Amino acid sequence: MVHCEVLSWQLIALSGVTRGVDTAMTLRFGTPNKIRPTKQILLSSNRTPALFPHRIVLKALNPIINRMPVTQHELEAVVQKARMSVITCSDTRTINTDTNGAFMVETINSAGHELISYEITPEDSTLIAKAVLAAKKAGADIILVNGGTGMSKRDNTFDTLTRLIESPLPGYGELFRHLSFIEIGAAAMLSRAQAGRFGNSIIFSMPGSTTAVHLAMKSLIMPQVGHLVREMNK
Repeated sequence: MVHCEVLSWQLIALSGVTRGVDTAMTLRFGTPNKIRPTKQILLSSNRTPALFPHRIVLKALNPIINRMPVTQHELEAVVQKARMSVITCSDTRTINTDTNGAFMVETINSAGHELISYEITPEDSTLIAKAVLAAKKAGADIILVNGGTGMSKRDNTFDTLTRLIESPLPGYGELFRHLSFIEIGAAAMLSRAQAGRFGNSIIFSMPGSTTAVHLAMKSLIMPQVGHLVREMNK
């Protein structure tokens, strides 16, 4: 295991470099006032029995990769920028009271991705589908939908998105409920968080509670945004 201990530095550049038979990653760390020398780490070589014998753990201030073990292609995807849309499904929230939407927008901007739309829509199946279709038409790589995943009669998000999703990503919902169970116990089963491909976009839905949105964004979605977009663009 190789460790890059950069607890007081932020990762600001990452690129792959191929020299002869060795593949290395170039890591450059710095702050606005000082750039540290570039450091190159050997990741793989055809002289080794395994294609990728090492894994790297980066501990940086950048929340995208904070404390996340990553493989070579995931490291390459860190710099992949995404076009992202935020949709809040709520009958009561407004632009002034939608703290979840504000957090998601701030998280996207802080990570250096492009926010192409932000919308609050009532918990109506037709209107939710219209908002998702508009985000897809605008070119969103990632469509984030919060709210409406519960079991009440007005929770229409799950059924609406199920009809739109062409290729489910079940691991997201499974991991979300697992992490939720650790925090809130058996009530996690009531969450119908889901994800999947819709055309050239990936939809992620999550409950409308602040805790749930922070959990989904910080622990699951943002660490994999670049990786997902890279895979979708293959």
